[in-house]
Formats: sequence, structure tokens, C-alpha cells
Amino acid sequence: MPICWVCGSRPADTAEHKIKASDVRIVAPRLSAANPAYLQINSVATNKAIASTTSKALAFPTSICGYCNNTGTQPYDDAWRRLSKYLHANWRDIVGRGSFDLTRVFGTDSAAQALNVHLYFVKLLGCKLNAEKIRVDLSSLSAALVARVPHPEITVLVAKL
Repeated sequence: MPICWVCGSRPADTAEHKIKASDVRIVAPRLSAANPAYLQINSVATNKAIASTTSKALAFPTSICGYCNNTGTQPYDDAWRRLSKYLHANWRDIVGRGSFDLTRVFGTDSAAQALNVHLYFVKLLGCKLNAEKIRVDLSSLSAALVARVPHPEITVLVAKL
């Protein structure tokens, strides 16, 4: 069994979601076998039917230990879940203003929660690089996650495309 890329010490026995289940529920609230969503895989014309937010197609391959994926990085996931919900609910106003205020999402804890959102994306990037078997040293990513400090080379931008 491979070793967790985050802590480097425990067996990798869990898989991180590529797309959080809470995000899938926002855009596909009636998702079921009778009402699936479709995941386009690469640029292939065929799509994969997704009938559940727990579909394995929505997860990276197993690469993180249960502790790191659940206990260790849970605050990062929770912060993203809160921010994502706010962004979806208020997107039209945010685009109109051209900005949003993190204190409206997180209150006086906005600096700490902004760091947690940043680290959520650090974790996703590490999982993606690991899944694609891209030969990159992930130690700076894991160090940021474990120490709960911003990664100096990663910036998160929320933008309308």
C-alpha cells in the first residue's frame, strides 16, 4: 500500500474528492440514478454518468491516510464548504460588485479561515499532481498542510470566467 503523501508515514487508505460532495449538491441537488449528472473525462466525447455525490469518479485515487484526510485537513474542507456555499448563494451580487468580503462568510475569524481555504486548494493540488504521477516534489505542499501555514508559491483567486 502506498504511503500518505501528506504525512509521509501512514498508509494511504482514503481518497480526496476532486469536487466536494457539498459543491455537487449545490449544482445537482436532485442527483440520483434516475437523474444523473455527467462527468466529461478529458476531451473524450463520451461522458460518465454520476448518480451520487460519493461516486468514485469524483475522487482522486487513494493517496492520503485517514487521519490526514479527515482529522488533519478537515478544517480546510470545512472552510471551503462555507465559502463555496456563500459564493454560490451570492454570485450575482459578487459579480456586480466585483468583490466580496470574507467577514460576511467567516466573521472575525476570516483571516484564519482564508488560510484554511488556501490550504484546501494546496491539498487538492497535491492530490492532482500525485494522481497524474507528475514528477514533482510534494514536500513543500505537505509541509504547508501539516504546519498550517500558507504555501508561498500558491495563490487562490476567485474570478468570473
